[in-house]
Parts: sequence; C-alpha cells; structure tokens
Amino acid sequence: MLRGINMGLLSLPQIDNIQLLDDIIANKKTGHKEKLQQYRDQVIDRYKFFESHFDALDEIKPLDVAVWHDVRDDLYSCYGNNVAFNKAKAKLFSGIARCPYCTLNRPNTLDHYYDKSDYPEFAVYFPNLIPCCSECNSIKGTSLFN
Repeated sequence: MLRGINMGLLSLPQIDNIQLLDDIIANKKTGHKEKLQQYRDQVIDRYKFFESHFDALDEIKPLDVAVWHDVRDDLYSCYGNNVAFNKAKAKLFSGIARCPYCTLNRPNTLDHYYDKSDYPEFAVYFPNLIPCCSECNSIKGTSLFN
C-alpha cells in the first residue's frame, strides 16, 4: 500500500513498462540511445524487483550511486517530453478525476513515489508515478508521504 494515497481514486491503466522503456530508448538520439541500451537489462531487473516488493515498498533501497552514475542523466531524460512517454501519461491521467493525496484538485503533474534523483531507474516506471495536483507534489517534494 502506498502510504498517504487514497488508492480508491487510482484507476491504473495497463501500461507495458518494458515496451515503454524500449520505445523511449528507440526515440533517443545516438549516444544516449546506446548508453540506455547498455543499462536496459539492469533497469528491467529493478522493475522486477519493484514488482516483487510492491507489498513491502520500504524494502526497496536505492542502488549505490556508482551503479547509475554514467547513465543517470540519460535516465532522467526519459522522463522528459517524448512521444511514447506522453501517450502513456495521457492514458494514466484519463482515468483519474482527483488528486489521490488531497482528493480535491484535478491531477496535473506526476509525482515519483521514489524520487528520480535517488532512483533514476524508476523515472518512467508507471507503478512509481502518481498523478497528483501540483500543490500536493510541491508539498511532498522528494520525500515519501507518511
């Protein structure tokens, strides 16, 4: 259970996160594409680890900074403006009428449950992304809600 979130408000669409990652990588420019391709299997291993610990998210710890050092910025850039990510994001927003944190406002941003600065491998992993209003997202910052 994600702490501090009204899960009843979330209607999560079916998003193939591995295909999404592959589509994002395919659309990257030379250099970035090759680097992301090198780390693809490690990112997918972390996706699987997340899935296997979904009922015990506190057990998910960041990997040593050195693991992602060479590809951190490339992983961050996956979260930016790109066709594949924008399509998945639109799918996610279409099923949610209110912010799951405050239950008042319409979601207009995505919050990273695990912040992308500590967990860059989850930057575009949809189980880690929570559609919320900008007010709640700015209050939460990079910490986990209690």
